[in-house]
Amino acid sequence: MTYRMTFRGAEVPAQPGQSVGAALVAAGILDWRTTRKHGRPRGLFCGIGVCFDCLITIDGARAERACLIPSADGMRLGDALETAGTLQERLARAGAALLAETLPSIEAGTAVEVPQAEEGVTYARKIRPKEARIDWRKPAEVVDRQIRGLSPFPGAWCEAPSERGPVRVKALLSRAEDGEGEPGLILDDALLIACGEGAVRLLRAQREGRGAQEAAEFLRGFPLGAGQRLA
Repeated sequence: MTYRMTFRGAEVPAQPGQSVGAALVAAGILDWRTTRKHGRPRGLFCGIGVCFDCLITIDGARAERACLIPSADGMRLGDALETAGTLQERLARAGAALLAETLPSIEAGTAVEVPQAEEGVTYARKIRPKEARIDWRKPAEVVDRQIRGLSPFPGAWCEAPSERGPVRVKALLSRAEDGEGEPGLILDDALLIACGEGAVRLLRAQREGRGAQEAAEFLRGFPLGAGQRLA
């Protein structure tokens, strides 16, 4: 039997008796959080619950030690950061299960129709390209919600400096953090970006013409460091 867990929307297999940390490492995920001060990656280290490097959010419970928690089917791992994509996946699974439960009663003619409440209904207009561009002058919480709310499509984006000129970069996953600086300024070497209030750390990004990448992998192919600025 193989368990199926999810980490930031991606499936992670695990075997019965395997710890969450061991399952992540076996799946090639070596780090899942960063240090608050310098943004350095952290993952499984001592493996016995002493160092606390492997802290992770499990099913919404924060600061769990991944090396001590046994894997279980359906676990949601990571920063408990919802995106439009992960929400769609959860709703699709819930809808499929509900449909399977409801079809027999529809066939039998015993299903009860319940009108949808009108309260809270809003019109969702089409998102225009200019609305997806990140305005770093806004508060970190607003920027963070924009990034996760537009991920993976159409994707909130900004421009990053390169030797060939500005390059468009999509921000696909983020987290609001403490930080201070001119809006758009990169504050460390792990993609902590200053906003109008606070800062946002980019956890997954995609530059034009490339696939989506976790922050550490993205930086290996497209170095961005403290002192540079995103527009």
